[in-house]
Amino acid sequence: MNPVANKVTFRNFIYYIVSQNEKNMEEEIKEEQVRYKHIELDSYRSDDWKLKVFAFIGKEYTNPELCLKMVARAVAKNEKYVSSLIQEEYRMSFKRYLNGIRLQEAKRLIQNDYLSLKEISFLVGYSNANHFTRVFKEFEGVTPTIFRDELTKKTRIS
Repeated sequence: MNPVANKVTFRNFIYYIVSQNEKNMEEEIKEEQVRYKHIELDSYRSDDWKLKVFAFIGKEYTNPELCLKMVARAVAKNEKYVSSLIQEEYRMSFKRYLNGIRLQEAKRLIQNDYLSLKEISFLVGYSNANHFTRVFKEFEGVTPTIFRDELTKKTRIS
């Protein structure tokens, strides 16, 4: 099952926020970089709490302790508001949305052979590599090891 939103992928949505926030910067934004870690939440107007929700999640997704309560506190809203926003925008729960972001980044990092799968699991916010493997398989239908092996086979063929 692929956790892609109706209109855009998680990464594209977060990248969109960054590109709007960093529009005047001289530096070119490269898609392969995780640029959304550099979002400054203070730059948004106070009524842009919905954007703050997604910006905060995009910035903090690597934190294994990230939870709905933390996001709600960061935007000074009730957990139910935040949960409803994510459900309304992406038709999924907060946890599923967070896992989707983490796995999008994990799939990108898996392409690098120099990182072990255990290292990748920690880099994307999972404190337990076995849990990462279970979640990865639930979303992608294969384990991270098989996913990497399939990528390696495709690279050799090309």
